[in-house]
Amino acid sequence: MSEQPITVDNKLFLGRNELQDDFRQALRDVLFNDAGEETNPYIFLLYGNGGMGKTTLAKRYQDIASYEQPFEGNFQILRLDWEREREKNNALQVGKENIRIEDVFDVLYNAIIRQGWERHFKDYRKALNDRQLAEQKAAKIIDQASQEDQFATLRGANAAAIARIIRSGAPMIGSTGEALAAEFLNLGIKAIAEQAAILRASIETRLKASLDIDQYQLFLNPHEQLAYALAQGFKNLTRQMPLLVILDTYEIVDAVDVWLRVLLKAAGTQVVWVIAGRKDLTRNYGNFHSYHADFPSRLYGYNMPQLAKEYIQTYFNICVPNRPLSEQEVEVISTATHGIPLAVKVAAEIWESGALLEELAGDINDSTPRREIVQTMMERYRLHVLKEQEDKRALYALALARGDVEILRAMLRPADEKPFDLENYLIRLSNKYAPVLLHEYKLHDEPESFFIESLQEKIHRTSDEICALNRAAVETLQSRLQKWEGSLPGLEDRYEDEDWLQDVLNLAHYLFWLDQNRAWQWVAPRFLEGQVYNRTFARSLLETISAFKSMLSAAGKKRLRIWQAGMGYFVDAEEEQAMLNSLENTARLGWLQGAHQAERKALLTFLQGKLAAKQGEVKKAMQAFEGVFPVAQSDDTLKTQLADAYENLGHKLGWKSDGSDSLPSENAEICFKQAIKLGKNTSSIFHSLGAVQYKLGKLEVSKEHLKKAIQLDQNYAHPWNGLGNVYDDLGQHEQAIEAYQKAIHLDQNYATPWNGLGNVYRKLGQHEQAIDAYQKAIQLDQSNPYVYSNLAGTYLKQKDFVKAKEYFQKRIDRSPKDAMYAYLAQGIIATKNGQQVEAAAWFEKCLETWEYAWTIKLQTPYELLTNKAIAQLCLGDKQQALHTLAEAVDALVPGDVIPYYLYEILQSAPNPPEGIEEMIAILKEAEEKRTQPKS
Repeated sequence: MSEQPITVDNKLFLGRNELQDDFRQALRDVLFNDAGEETNPYIFLLYGNGGMGKTTLAKRYQDIASYEQPFEGNFQILRLDWEREREKNNALQVGKENIRIEDVFDVLYNAIIRQGWERHFKDYRKALNDRQLAEQKAAKIIDQASQEDQFATLRGANAAAIARIIRSGAPMIGSTGEALAAEFLNLGIKAIAEQAAILRASIETRLKASLDIDQYQLFLNPHEQLAYALAQGFKNLTRQMPLLVILDTYEIVDAVDVWLRVLLKAAGTQVVWVIAGRKDLTRNYGNFHSYHADFPSRLYGYNMPQLAKEYIQTYFNICVPNRPLSEQEVEVISTATHGIPLAVKVAAEIWESGALLEELAGDINDSTPRREIVQTMMERYRLHVLKEQEDKRALYALALARGDVEILRAMLRPADEKPFDLENYLIRLSNKYAPVLLHEYKLHDEPESFFIESLQEKIHRTSDEICALNRAAVETLQSRLQKWEGSLPGLEDRYEDEDWLQDVLNLAHYLFWLDQNRAWQWVAPRFLEGQVYNRTFARSLLETISAFKSMLSAAGKKRLRIWQAGMGYFVDAEEEQAMLNSLENTARLGWLQGAHQAERKALLTFLQGKLAAKQGEVKKAMQAFEGVFPVAQSDDTLKTQLADAYENLGHKLGWKSDGSDSLPSENAEICFKQAIKLGKNTSSIFHSLGAVQYKLGKLEVSKEHLKKAIQLDQNYAHPWNGLGNVYDDLGQHEQAIEAYQKAIHLDQNYATPWNGLGNVYRKLGQHEQAIDAYQKAIQLDQSNPYVYSNLAGTYLKQKDFVKAKEYFQKRIDRSPKDAMYAYLAQGIIATKNGQQVEAAAWFEKCLETWEYAWTIKLQTPYELLTNKAIAQLCLGDKQQALHTLAEAVDALVPGDVIPYYLYEILQSAPNPPEGIEEMIAILKEAEEKRTQPKS
């Protein structure tokens, strides 16, 4: 911070050091460095609310360039305050959207003339003259054409208006001319679509033939040509010395910014631009594109920051030296003023008058100081601004209407309903009172915030005057919403319409000004609807209510707190349940009645179902969704969300939590089918349905749904893998191999089809190929426990007991809960090695985990039952083992392979289990029956 106080316009200037340093560096770069290949000028965008010091900083920049070394005498300076220029120029005293770029360029050029620089702008003067001649010649051509029979429909039309149609661009290929016909109709010329297109093309051809190429380009693109000509003047001007251009209150002319940017870009790197205004030009606004797109380098955007506490203290120390502030007092004033320069200045003046800290900022807490500052500043406005009762009412209306012209007109309309010229009325007000933004129909942001906070005090809020203003707003918005809703009968259409949504928020705002009970009743159904149709709107509604938090009753504050918690971005089930309970209560109070009450009931049921699904209450969730299903058929938004909810619940029920494998869930199958009925037609959902049906043993329907998934997305690898599983279980091994290989081709990092491929090769006795496939699966994904089990099983089939034991143990280590087969295999290996005690422990573990394996369909029913039978036999329960084996035989399907090698290993053990030969005989008999041709 400088030891010597800095002043701007003889007023103390503090802070903004980094912003000043950036500006100095840009000036040095322009003054001493060759721009090289750089084509962008330095541009400083100063933006923020009123009272934040944008104009003061821009003047400080001017002082730096004018008086600091090494810049003094080395920069030319041009400063334009568009607000002052508007006062002097009638062409700018129109609505912002009606300002013409030609007039803006002329204002710039007149400022250049005042500086005595006009000799450098010969190209611009010539472009103006050439444009005038081109316009005159084009008008004459159009007038002459209109006398011809083929152009008879143009007679009497303004040539300049027709010229605008020519400049609007050629119609799109395939266009039938309806848009052109509409444009001609605006001129009072009736022409069918085809005729309009022919008229435009004919006139354009006539102009091209009659004007030389330069004249035609100047006629067609006058703004661009003028911008380049003006830019050339700036280049001429800066050949000897660089230029600083400051454009203040830029929001007045930013509607024509697109052409001013052409000027900025073309004027060269020797011009430094400072643009100060309320709008953040570094961001996109609808069709307005950020400056970053056109100026990717040398662009500085500053959202004017609040003053830091150290600067507030320095400001007071310099301005009120006889009353230095303590650290505690600085803290209070910083809180009360929010560091806003205008508020700090007012606070210093009050402090200088001898006011106590309590008088300035109230008690030292988070709420009182701001209220006291607001009251103090409002007293200033009342002293200097609010002298006349009529003007006071008008300024209150400007603060309350928030730039809505229709609401402002309703607020200020005379009681006798005499004709009322709002525009002239506001011109008079703006001439008297600086806070009035004439063309934005509101007050400057800072005064407006002080007005609003003051009016929210109960003594003002409940006064007849303020109630009347807010009632006018409510009546206007109710009428406007009624018109919107006439063309938007459906709820889902309304929540996609920005105008309707904004007016709902506005009406909520004004209702809370008047009567919070009435406001809550109106807001509740919209808040419920918003949660389904537009959650961003629902949050905006809560923000609207939050602005009135200090005015709410205890019950209102509680309701707001519950709703905010339930709509947070990280919400727990308890908070969401509390919010839904609150909405249930509003239903009991009758607040959800009226038009669309059946839909609201369905929406609330739907939200309750989603919460039940989140909490794992499957039955409750499915009952809720079933109740919503009929209503959703005629509501696209609800239909889509219900389909999503069914799909999400299906995934929760039908897939493992890590998504690695499907589960045999009847409810999941129902959920996926319901989602499809609701229009869900994606490869993903048909794959999920097919995968669940596969686990349920419904192989044929599973196959059809997996094929549907492939049809919808032929590059999606997962359904190909699922199809391989189905073919494998059906015993169609060649088709299974093709499906697995297709999945591998589509996704080189997908491990699961390698495992499936290994399973098929193992069943075909191609053990080395199976081992290679399993090893590849492990290489791609070491977390899949089943691959280790399958690889170990292959080694077991080859009687490589060492490797089999090693990989079965790896299978158990990765997922012991569902390692039933691995426990069985370890028991068989231990039996082969004569380790009877260890084998018994393994078989016991196998039976302990068998029920879970059966539940999740870890293997086919035959495989699961035969494994159980082996464990029972090896533990000495022969009769139960033979009974279980009989169940296994009954469950045999074509894809099942009888693992004789397991029985052979046990048969060759030192102490083979009693009954092993009987089991082998039973299985061979079953296999013979299975292979015999059906009669």
